[in-house]
Amino acid sequence: LLKAYPNLGGFIGCAMTDPVGIGLAIEEMGLQDKTAVVGTSLVSVAGAYLETGAIDAISFWDPADVGYVMNAIAARILAGEAIADGDNLGVPGYEQITLNGKVITGQAWIDVTKENMDQYDF
Repeated sequence: LLKAYPNLGGFIGCAMTDPVGIGLAIEEMGLQDKTAVVGTSLVSVAGAYLETGAIDAISFWDPADVGYVMNAIAARILAGEAIADGDNLGVPGYEQITLNGKVITGQAWIDVTKENMDQYDF
């Protein structure tokens, strides 16, 4: 894409590996200061490219928190309790969930840049 469209200003990657693949291309082409790259990933996967500036920012949720929330939901269902819109699941970012059919959404996104990546070891 960058060869065909050299004026692209940025990329958004949705899968965890997208920003890393894009970051590799940005780094190989020396475009760290000319192209913005953001997306879903983890520091353990994208950290090297955050460090070089090939990726500008990543977002994710804490895997341990999500695991706890999923188990809390399973325990409630097994106990015959309903899961409802607005429920508090007892984990930061999941104090007031949104329920859309079988999809549960919280507000637990963590945004990471080169400046704060050392706070996350996963």
